Amino acid sequence: MAQFGELSIIATAVITLAASILCLWKKEDRYVDAARRLFASAALMGTVAAIVLVFLLVTHDYRVTYVRGYADRTMSLGFLVTALWGGQQGSLMFWAVLQSWFAAAMAFWLHTKDRDVFRTSMGVMGAIAIFFWLLVLTQSNPFTLNGEDPLTSFGMNPLLRNPYMVFHPPTLFIGFAGFSVPLSVAIGVLATGKIESDWLSALRPWVLFAFIFLSIGNILGMVWAYEELGWGGYWGWDPVENASLMPWFTATALVHSMMAERRWGIFRRWNLSLIVVTYLLTLFGTFLTRSGVIQSVHAFSEATEGPYLLGAIIAVLVGYIYLLSIRFKALAPNQTYDTWSKQWMFEVTNWLFVVSVLFVGIATMWPLFVEVFKNEKATVTPAFFNKWMVPIGLTLFATIGACTLLPGGKSSLSGERKKQLLMQVGALTGLAVVSGWLVGQRPSLGGAMSVAPAIAAGLAVFVAGALLIQIRKSYLGGNIVRLGGQLVHLSVVLMYIGFTGGGLVSERQANMGRGEFMYIDDAKVTFMGLRTDVNHEREAVFADLEVAYKDGHVQVVSPARYLYHSHPKQPTSEVTILTNPARDHFFILGETEFRKNRAVIKVLVNPLVFWIWVGGVLLVIGTLLAMRKGGLRELLEMNRTLRRQIVPLGIGMVVGGGVLSVGILWHGVSGGVVFLGALALVVAFWMAARSVMPPSASPQKDEN
Repeated sequence: MAQFGELSIIATAVITLAASILCLWKKEDRYVDAARRLFASAALMGTVAAIVLVFLLVTHDYRVTYVRGYADRTMSLGFLVTALWGGQQGSLMFWAVLQSWFAAAMAFWLHTKDRDVFRTSMGVMGAIAIFFWLLVLTQSNPFTLNGEDPLTSFGMNPLLRNPYMVFHPPTLFIGFAGFSVPLSVAIGVLATGKIESDWLSALRPWVLFAFIFLSIGNILGMVWAYEELGWGGYWGWDPVENASLMPWFTATALVHSMMAERRWGIFRRWNLSLIVVTYLLTLFGTFLTRSGVIQSVHAFSEATEGPYLLGAIIAVLVGYIYLLSIRFKALAPNQTYDTWSKQWMFEVTNWLFVVSVLFVGIATMWPLFVEVFKNEKATVTPAFFNKWMVPIGLTLFATIGACTLLPGGKSSLSGERKKQLLMQVGALTGLAVVSGWLVGQRPSLGGAMSVAPAIAAGLAVFVAGALLIQIRKSYLGGNIVRLGGQLVHLSVVLMYIGFTGGGLVSERQANMGRGEFMYIDDAKVTFMGLRTDVNHEREAVFADLEVAYKDGHVQVVSPARYLYHSHPKQPTSEVTILTNPARDHFFILGETEFRKNRAVIKVLVNPLVFWIWVGGVLLVIGTLLAMRKGGLRELLEMNRTLRRQIVPLGIGMVVGGGVLSVGILWHGVSGGVVFLGALALVVAFWMAARSVMPPSASPQKDEN
C-alpha cells in the first residue's frame, strides 16, 4: 500500500510537469485545455496519495516509518486523521496536495482572462507544485518503509492532541498555498508585460481567500497556545509563531494596497512586491521550521529540506527583481496624492507593516546570526519583542483612525465638512484622553511601557468612535463591501483591547494542602485535594479547586497534568479557564506531592482576553462581507466551461464509487484504494490525450 502511495506522488509530479510544459511551450488552445485537465488530474492523484497515507495511519501500518512515528493505538480516529498534517513528512505532502488543488482551481477559474498571461502564470504555478512534490519524494517521503513490522509506535506529540490542532495547521497551509496564485499571476503579468490587463480584479478574491485562512490559522494557533501550553499567554514570540505572523503582516498590507490601486490607480509596484514577498515569507517560515536553525515546540529539527527552500526563495526573489527592473517605468502610478490624504496614510501603513516584518524577522534570526558570526549563544526574549513591537503596533493602530477620518484624493473639503470633521476629532480626542487617564500608568511594566496600556485604551476609544460613525453611514447607505472592511477594522480595535489586558496581568502561586485557600482578584480559591484518572491513552492527576466569588457564585475547577503512555517523559499541563468579558481566571497545576495531598497551584488573572477571540470572529465575518462584491461571488461563480464539467464529474464520482466498492469486496479497503487510484491515473491520461487530439472535421451540409 505504501508503494502505491509513493507511485501516486510520482504520477502527480509527472502529470504536473506535463501540464506546465504544455502551458509554456504550446500556444494553441487545445494544448492549453489539455494542460488545464492535466492540472485537475494531478490534483486528483495528489488526493489519492493523501488518502493512502490516511488509510495507513488509521490501520496502524507500523511498517511505514511515518505511521510509527505519529500514530499509536490509543489515539482516536479524529487524531489519527489529523496526523496527516501533524508530522514533518505528512504536513509537507499536505501542502503539496493543496498546491495541486490551487493549480487546478486556477486553471478552471482564470482561463478566460488574457491567454498569454494565463499560460505563463499556469507554468509558474505548475513549477511551484512540482517543487513541492519533488521535495516530498526526495527529502520528506511519508511512505518510507522501516524494514520491519514493529508492534509499538510513538504516536503524535501530546501537545498536538488538541481539538484546535485539527484545524490550525490546515487553515495555515491553505493560506500559505493560496498566495501562490497571486504570485504566479504577478510573475505572469511581469513576464508578458501586459501591465494594463484586468488581472487585479481577478486576483482580489484569491488574495482575500488566502488572507482569511491565514488569519484563521493564526487565531486558532493563539487559542491552542493559550489552552495547551499552560503558561498563561497566547503569543510568546516563538520563532515559528513569528514565521506565520510575518506573511500575515504583508498580506494585510496587500489587501489595503490593492484597494488603493482599484480606487485610485496607485501602488502597482507595492502590490506586485507585496504579493511576491508574502509568498516568499511563507516559504521562509517553512525554512525556519524545517532547517533546524531555530529551536521551537513547532519545529522539525530532523528535516532536510531547508536548503532547497532557501534556494527556492533566492531563485524567486532574483527572478522577480529582474522582471521588476525591466517593467519598472510601466508600473508608474496613474495619479499623485497629497500628504496627509487617505492615500498617503495607506502608504504609511504599508511602510509600517514592512518595518514590522523586518524587525520580527531580524529579531527571530538574531540568535542564529550571533552564533554564526561570534560563536556565542544569544536569546531574544518576549520582553524585547514587546519593547519594540508595542510602539509600532500602536502607531499602526493610530493609522486606522486617521484613514477612517481623512478624505481620499486631493484634500478639498467644504467648509461644513471641515467643521463637522473637526468636531468629530475633538470629541473623540476628549474621550480618548479620559479613557487613557482612567487606565493610568503601570509602573510595574517599566520605562516607556508603563504608559502603553493608557495609550492603547485612548486609541481604542478614538478609533472605535471613528469607525462606528462610518459603519452607520455604510449600513444606512447599503454599502456591504465597505461595511465589511470597517468591521474588520473594528475587530482590530477589539483585539487591541484584549492585547491591552496583557499589561494588566496579575498572578498568585502557592503550595497548598487540603482545605487551604488563597485570595486573588475577587475570588477565594480553596484546594480540595488531588485525584487520579487512568485510561488507555494516559495517566492524569487532577487538582480540585473551589472558586468562590464575592457575588456568591461558587464553581469547582480541576486543572490537571497528563502523562501519555506513548510519551512517558513528556508531561503536559491541562489548564482550566473561567472566562468572562472582563477577565479570565487561569488555573495551572504545578508540582504535586500525592502522598501528602499537596500541590503547587498557580492562578493568573488575564484581563480582557475574551475580546481577542471576539475580534478574531468579527475579522472573519468582516472579510467575508468585503468579499461579497467582486470577491466571493466571483470566486464561486462558475463559467460556462466549468458548468459543462458538472455532469461528467457526477458520472465519474458514481463510477469511482463503484470501482471502490469492487476493490473493497475483492481485497478489502486497501484493494479499493488501489483500484480507485489506478482508475484516477487512467482517467488523467485519457483526459489529456482527448484534449490534445486535433478536432475532427465536421461534415459540411450540401446547401443545394
